[in-house]
Amino acid sequence: MTTIKFNVGGLTLETKEKNLMRYPSLSKYIGSNNTPIFLDYNPFAFLVILDYIRTNQLCIPRNVSKQMVLIILNELQIPYQDVTESDLEIGTEMLPKSIQAMYKGGDDLPPSYDSQTPSSSNTFREKGNHHSLSEHQTILLKNVHPFLMTSIVPVLKSCKQSGQSKLHLYVVPPGIDPKSIANDKVALEYTIPKEFVVLKSNDFDYKFLLQSDVQELVTNWLLDEKYATDCVASIQNLTCRVQTPFGLYESKSFDLLFFNLKFYS
Repeated sequence: MTTIKFNVGGLTLETKEKNLMRYPSLSKYIGSNNTPIFLDYNPFAFLVILDYIRTNQLCIPRNVSKQMVLIILNELQIPYQDVTESDLEIGTEMLPKSIQAMYKGGDDLPPSYDSQTPSSSNTFREKGNHHSLSEHQTILLKNVHPFLMTSIVPVLKSCKQSGQSKLHLYVVPPGIDPKSIANDKVALEYTIPKEFVVLKSNDFDYKFLLQSDVQELVTNWLLDEKYATDCVASIQNLTCRVQTPFGLYESKSFDLLFFNLKFYS
């Protein structure tokens, strides 16, 4: 039986070679001569992914960051559909004995990416000034960049070319018709142009965009790339009408990512 070893954040993990052969994007790791392949990921998140490629069931324990699992899946180009969140936890008993001895369990477990990510102050960087990104921010930007270039940037360019100086941009979850959205604040601000961008279901988990560090990263990127002179991101709770399986309509509230933008003259 041929196996492949990974060194994930200092933790050695192993799986059968045939598991990797199911995914073309993982074929590059086959034939490593049993030398551990270093991957700079959260080992707990990667444990979840190894179980997924073994069983084809994506089940995420409650003490593992769901969004970090999805980020790694996207980076490794591993397709996924249904995600199950479990009440179980990954504990030290699931780690190799050599690693178990390093931790007492509970709060002494290796930190997740959530605990390592600094909280965002939502203060925005100087316009037009590029800044270096941390490795974590680089991973985040890599995942959101295709969406920005194909869905957000064309809208901003169109607004600037038409001479608009302001824009209210709403990013809508998949399956929501922007025409069904009813909100007093949206209605009152009738003097400011509005655009609704609907996220595609295969882009990424919508909750990913609602994270404060992702909002700050996107805002700074739009300013650094000079797509806007001012950009403030926030979360707004909106209401829309959705049709039930019985053909009736009901109101549904959801959090939505909102950008308040100003453009160069």
